[in-house]
Amino acid sequence: MNSTQTFVLRLFVTPEGQMTLKGMLHHVREDADYPFHCEEELVLLLYQLATQGSGKNVSGEKLSPGPKEQGEGRKGKP
Repeated sequence: MNSTQTFVLRLFVTPEGQMTLKGMLHHVREDADYPFHCEEELVLLLYQLATQGSGKNVSGEKLSPGPKEQGEGRKGKP
């Protein structure tokens, strides 16, 4: 059976415009942000969150969300 999970991907771009893939992945259902610093980390995060569904990594350890971005307000959220 298929299921749908919603993520918001925020990519951080350096002022110099460097092509470094880093940012924050927001898991909407868990209301949690997960930072990543390279393409491999992003793919691993997506895989772990999508397959585990419980915020645990492939070894069973709890994934730790990163700090919320300050000044980032979302509609309906304080």
